[in-house]
Amino acid sequence: MEGTYFHFEKFLGKGSFGSVSLFKFNGRHDGKTRCVAVKTSDGKHAEALYREFRILSEFRGSSGIVQCYGTRVHKSLNDEGHREYKIPMEYA
Repeated sequence: MEGTYFHFEKFLGKGSFGSVSLFKFNGRHDGKTRCVAVKTSDGKHAEALYREFRILSEFRGSSGIVQCYGTRVHKSLNDEGHREYKIPMEYA
């Protein structure tokens, strides 16, 4: 999903270890609009997000399990300069 432009659509919710937001993007090959949920955690809760990513990765391709996209947890800085950790996931 590298090089794909994501457009923030709306905030979906917040839990103990982070938040989830809905993003939309156009598919690179067909131009169709797609949705992706992005789970975001701060540095304090990063290990929980990494653990969730590892578990979901073990079930990649399994029906009935929300899929995570990509091969890694993405690290970036937010608007306040704090480290954020994100995983793009299937919007279900």
